[in-house]
Amino acid sequence: MSAPNYAVRILLVDDEPAYGELIGRALPEYHLDFAESYDEALDRLRVGLPYDVAIVDLNLISRKVKDQLGKKVLAHLLANYPSTRRIAMTGASPGSVWEVFEKFQVDDLLFKQRLDLDDVGVVVEAALARASGAVPPALRAERTKLWDRLHKFKQKLLRRYDARLGSLEIDIRDTNLTARDAALEKIRAAITTICHRRDVSAATVILNQDAPAVCDPTLLKTLEQGAANLGFSSLRMVSRAYHDALFMAQISPTAMIFIPCLDGKSHRPDEFASVEAITSGTRLLAEVLQKLSE
Repeated sequence: MSAPNYAVRILLVDDEPAYGELIGRALPEYHLDFAESYDEALDRLRVGLPYDVAIVDLNLISRKVKDQLGKKVLAHLLANYPSTRRIAMTGASPGSVWEVFEKFQVDDLLFKQRLDLDDVGVVVEAALARASGAVPPALRAERTKLWDRLHKFKQKLLRRYDARLGSLEIDIRDTNLTARDAALEKIRAAITTICHRRDVSAATVILNQDAPAVCDPTLLKTLEQGAANLGFSSLRMVSRAYHDALFMAQISPTAMIFIPCLDGKSHRPDEFASVEAITSGTRLLAEVLQKLSE
């Protein structure tokens, strides 16, 4: 057994003391300091020798303000202590894993739900391989090969992280934004209730929140008149699909032409439109373009 290397200093920032004890058991050979808050972390960074590695909980909660401060700690480390290697830790979805790696230049990401003591040791050792001259050269040389292997397969590691997090994408759409937002809040409340009952963690991330677009009234009338001229029936309708027209409507008058599909099925592999329906849609488009050009 090798002698403890207390020259290596590690800072753990987490608002749950139990993880301080757990990480301490995983890293008995290193000097480990524990900070339970953002302010305490900054105090520890200001005194004593620089830390070689900092393990930071992304979802760190301040007792004074309801804010997630883990990313703020990582940003402070990157700006003021760039030689300290950064490892993120989370009990919930970090959102974009790639953003965590790139924005805060972390070496790795630990998940509390599947925290393995051996994994913690490997992750810290890999980070030490990239550490500054504060780490003994012999130790850096010993860990370099391990880091090179991990760095080479960084994309595979990212995919492994994604696989550890269960995800569910929910698409909520409504022309009434108040109703849409109310439905979203009900879903969020249900998520909180379920997580509390099952003792699990979850995070919600808004991928996009675009308002619906309204077709131009003049263009709609022109389309309806064109359909009548060609002997076609027409019906105004709401489309809940995510069309390019949603964004074109922000810069120009916009309307859309829909043609019937077999059994009303669209946006799926078995979608089918007859030649006759496609021809009718094309004729209507030509009719309207000619009318608008006059």
